[in-house]
Amino acid sequence: MTRPRLLVAGGRNFADRSWLRRVLTRFAIDNGDPEVLMHGDASGADRLAGEWASNSNVPVLRFPARWGDLFDVPPSNIRTNRAGKKYNVRAGFQRNAQMITEGNPTHAIVFPGGTGTDDCAYRLDTLTRQLMRDPVHLLDLRAGPLVDAHWKMTTARVAA
Repeated sequence: MTRPRLLVAGGRNFADRSWLRRVLTRFAIDNGDPEVLMHGDASGADRLAGEWASNSNVPVLRFPARWGDLFDVPPSNIRTNRAGKKYNVRAGFQRNAQMITEGNPTHAIVFPGGTGTDDCAYRLDTLTRQLMRDPVHLLDLRAGPLVDAHWKMTTARVAA
């Protein structure tokens, strides 16, 4: 059996460590320990997932957004933050695409978040189709902690 390559995404303000640990532990029980857990290296769900992986002896692959890399960035995508520093407004979206194309996930768990999380969930579907890969088995938890009531239905897709 091939071990899953797990991508975890979620919001920067996601703080429910207990729920995240239960979900990832249940995933590992049902699907085997991931070969690797990848995330976007942002605060919140990403770092909590990385913490779980490190504690579970699962290798972690981090894909930090390159906010300050302005080389070849069109001027319309450059903004200035409150501290006066310029940044690439599309860096998070570019990182999401990079996680999927380079990380090659077979499974993904998406926790609640904002527009960046929504973009990642969307790209999991569209990019894998464009790259003619097998679909990523997605457990979408953006609506909230429905795991206990929803788990049996969603894990059928995740474990497929």
